[in-house]
Amino acid sequence: MYECHAVVILLSDAALCSDWVRSEAVVVSNRRRNESNFRLIAVPLETVTAQSIAADPVLGGVARLTDFQLLRDCTDDEDIVCKLKISLEGLRPTDSPFEGLVDLVRDILDGIHVSSENFVKTASLTC
Repeated sequence: MYECHAVVILLSDAALCSDWVRSEAVVVSNRRRNESNFRLIAVPLETVTAQSIAADPVLGGVARLTDFQLLRDCTDDEDIVCKLKISLEGLRPTDSPFEGLVDLVRDILDGIHVSSENFVKTASLTC
């Protein structure tokens, strides 16, 4: 989940009661708050509405799903797919916050010379 650039949450009646959906929604909503280029799209299905999501203490309260992109007024499956395509247009992968860390570790490792007699000492001082 930490490598994706977008998440679509399908909110059916059963999903509103699912602890798994609730915990995942909290995780991805926190990621969305911290990464402006990350897309989070909630799709209400069946009898689920923006009002029922907002009234939910976890999905509307903690995860605040209605603060992000919420597909509204979808008439059928084809309409949902069409609106999702539009919502995801222009999505281009970008570096995550971890990319900088990976580059830093790579630079540190590149600077360590294994043939050195003090390899362990050099490695521990560098890190």
